[in-house]
Amino acid sequence: MDLHQHREQLVKIDQHLDECQRRVGDQALYVEQLDKGGQETALAMRLLQALEETLEQLRIRRQLILGTITRKSTPPRA
Repeated sequence: MDLHQHREQLVKIDQHLDECQRRVGDQALYVEQLDKGGQETALAMRLLQALEETLEQLRIRRQLILGTITRKSTPPRA
């Protein structure tokens, strides 16, 4: 994979990160609303936890892509 493709991956992962962060926020608000209404929150909390885990994995993947871009952008030492 060339440097351009890695940069394209970075753009895509950033989009996924933004979307996942939005979903985490939405789900957290939903859990709060359920709790305030005295409703069961267990299932909603499990989904929130899954979204948070996904967000963390996306962050890790982003760091790996950045590391690859850095390595491929740095000229080899003589």
